[in-house]
Parts: sequence; C-alpha cells; structure tokens
Amino acid sequence: MTDLALALRAGLLVRCDALDPAHVPREQFVDSLALFEAADDAYRQAIRATLRNDAAQSIIAEARAFRIALAAIRERAHAEIAPIYARAGRAYGDHDPLDTVAPSTAGLAHVDSVRVADCSDRARDDAARLRERANGRILPLLRPEDITTLIEAKRTRIVAFRGAIHAAAMPLLLGVAAKPSDIVESLATLADGWY
Repeated sequence: MTDLALALRAGLLVRCDALDPAHVPREQFVDSLALFEAADDAYRQAIRATLRNDAAQSIIAEARAFRIALAAIRERAHAEIAPIYARAGRAYGDHDPLDTVAPSTAGLAHVDSVRVADCSDRARDDAARLRERANGRILPLLRPEDITTLIEAKRTRIVAFRGAIHAAAMPLLLGVAAKPSDIVESLATLADGWY
C-alpha cells in the first residue's frame, strides 16, 4: 500500500466526518493507484508524441525529480507535525501535509495548532517554489502549440484521476455527504498533486 492511497483515505475522512473510519478500509484507494499510473503513463506518452526526443526525456526526468523532491517535503513536514499531535494524545496519521484540508486540531494547545499550520504552510510554500523551478526548466523546452497539446493531455489525466476517485469513494459518500462530487473533485486534486 502506498502513501498516496493512505493519504486519500485520510483526506476522505477529513472531508466527510460523517464517515466512520472503522468502515473505510485502509485499502480503499489501492485499486485507484493502477488507474492513476495508467493515466500518468498516457500523459508521458503524450509528452513523447508531442516533443522531440531530447525535450521529452528532459521533461519526464524533471517530473520524476520533482516527484522525488515533493515526497521529501511531505516526509519532512509529516515528521514535524506528527509529534505535535502525539503530544496531545492524537494521531496525525496518514494525512498529506500539503493537503489544504487539514485534520482537526481540537485538543491541541493553541500554540501547537499554530505550529501545525506553520509547518503545513511552509511545506506548501516549499512545494510551490519547487513547482516554479521545475516549470522554469520545462517551459523553455516547449513551443506554444506543445503547451496547448500538453495542457489537454494533463486535463485528460485529471479526468482519469477523478474517475478513479469517484469509483472508490462515491459508494461511501452517497447518502452521507452533502456534496459528494465536491469531495471527489478535491481528492482528485490531492492525487494530482502527487504527480
């Protein structure tokens, strides 16, 4: 089971507190991972089909490096936040510290709630700078027509992510969540943030 599947489960539970965690298996999003990978593979194929070989390989390598660096940011932020929750007898669990929908800080001292917010904000700022640097290296490799084609390929990927999340989450959300489609959309955005 990967961190992304667990983060999606944690994100689902934060977004819909009417769900009982005991009724949401830890494996809830494991089957979605293969669909994400297939969608991301199709996106990489679009990059290869659109760009000359050296540019395509550079962009794919940059995306891979970005993903690795992003994982390090997540890991560092999680390592800072989890002990804060633990001091209050709570578990931060599998939550993605880059997720803008955060677990409740009820039971944490005010100063600890502020520390959690600060850690998450710093991690999101680091991720934004990392994304900006990656985009700065990628953009010069693209022609205007390439950008249009790759934006469409990326849209196709997020639609596939949304479909995978919908299949995994909607059976749990129907009749429980006020706006289940908003939750699906938010989780698809979370998944896209890992890619």
